[in-house]
Order: sequence, then structure tokens, then C-alpha cells
Amino acid sequence: MEVVVDVQQFADLIPRLAKATGKTLADVVKQQAKLLLRGSSGGRDEGLIPYTPPAEDQGGQKMQNAVVERDIRRVFVTKGTASQIIKRAGVRGVGVAFNRYIKANNLKKAIDLLNGRMDKRVKAAGYIRQQGGKAVKVKSYSQSRSIEVNLNNARLGKITTAQQNPSRAVHKSRQRGERTFVGGKQWSQLVLENGSLAQYIKARQRNVGTLKAGWRPAADALGITGLPKYVKNAPHANGSFTPDLEGDNPSVTLVNSARTISRQLNSVLGRALEGRRIRMAADLKNKLAAALAKP
Repeated sequence: MEVVVDVQQFADLIPRLAKATGKTLADVVKQQAKLLLRGSSGGRDEGLIPYTPPAEDQGGQKMQNAVVERDIRRVFVTKGTASQIIKRAGVRGVGVAFNRYIKANNLKKAIDLLNGRMDKRVKAAGYIRQQGGKAVKVKSYSQSRSIEVNLNNARLGKITTAQQNPSRAVHKSRQRGERTFVGGKQWSQLVLENGSLAQYIKARQRNVGTLKAGWRPAADALGITGLPKYVKNAPHANGSFTPDLEGDNPSVTLVNSARTISRQLNSVLGRALEGRRIRMAADLKNKLAAALAKP
């Protein structure tokens, strides 16, 4: 999917704003393209790469990283966390059974246990039965029986797999279509390898900024500086900028072709374009009012 913005969409306002400010059409087009990308410094309208929030958050990177980690932790539960939940639940024999299943690599039983079912050895007493007209003594014996266990945790109950490392396929299956957010606070996979979940989270966080970085070629071409660090340092910046500033109908075209682009961007783009139209109209009104107020 590719998203294209042609600043010529503001064709009705650009000539009027150029006349009111005394700037050339080309200068107004470039100015509005910059403002469309970065928004207004006072936060009056939203940009496609918004102005950097407080410096300690590095342009929203901490917030974005937190969202990524939150979603991943909705999908995966570590063996250590599962053991802590079992210990807190205090159900007799469950902790021993869970550790035994993991040690024996009997992952199906480990999953069943976390989903609320556990095999238990039950001893049956001996008894006398009739066989061929004779009384036959049956000795006592043990048998496996599945019993329900309540670990008192609403996030357990729907684990489908147990693997050494987090599964990208399981993660993707929980993401909500184009929005890519994870819905529901319920685990899907038990992760067995210590530290692998933290590594997976860090790897996914490295993609933060890739979507906005699709506008980076246009920002660079327009001389925009001070981009948020997570956008500036994103490993990929798939996009382009095409100026057509000669003649009586100048325009620029901004293209974002980031691989992670989604329909979510369309709503952001719609808000940014509408905000820019509103600000242009307001700026024009203010310039005209100031000109009329002069003696």
C-alpha cells in the first residue's frame, strides 16, 4: 500500500495566501508542505511527523516502545511468570506437576494445566467381582483422571502452544487487522527460554518509527530538521518527494511507501489535511484583517 499527498489539494487557498503574504506561489506551496509534515509549533494542528514532545521522551519513542511491549506481553507468558501464578494460587500438587511436565517436555500437559485441567493419579480401592460364577478379588490400583484446577488468573485459559521462543505467527494472529494492535488481555503462548521474550520485545521495538520515517525523504528535501530521534534513526525510510514548482500551478508530491503502512494512516492523513486547511484559512483571515486595520 502506498499513500500519496499532493499539496495541490490546497489550490483554492494557496494563491490567496500568496497574495496576502506577498510570497511566491512556490514558496507558499513549500511552506504548507513543511507544515503538513510537522504540524504547527504551537500544536494547533496535527502533522504527519508531529513536533517533538518533551525531550526526555525523545519524540514519543518511550511511549511507542511501551505500546509495543504492552501488546507483546498480552500474547506471551514466560515459564517464570506461570510458575509465580501457580505458586500464588496455592493449589496442592499443581506446581510439582507443572515442573514435572516441563522437565519431561510434556508440553501438552503443561498447556492443559495452565488452561485449567490437570492429570491426577487417583487410587481406587480393591473390590470383589463375580466372574464365571466365582468371586474374584481385584486389587487396589491407580489411574489417571483429569481434574479442574483454578489458578485464579483471568489471563490464563486459552494458551494454544508452548515454545522455546516467542512465535511471530502467534503474535500476528492476535493483531487486529490493519491497526496491528493486540486485543484482549489473555495469553496465547507459553515461552520456555529465559530472556527470549525480552529479546523479542527489543527486536520489535526497533521497528518503531518506520511508518513515520516513510515521510523522511520529503522532510529532508524540504529542509526540515529536528525530527524525533526514533523517526530520524529508523533503519528504513521508504518514500519519495517530487517537486513541480515551475509555472503558474506549482505543487509538490509526498509519497510514503513504508512496508508497515496501513489504513490507519489514512485517518491520520485525513486529520492532518483538514487541520492544515483550517489553519490556512485562519492565517488568510488574520492577514486580511491586519491589512484592513492599517490606516
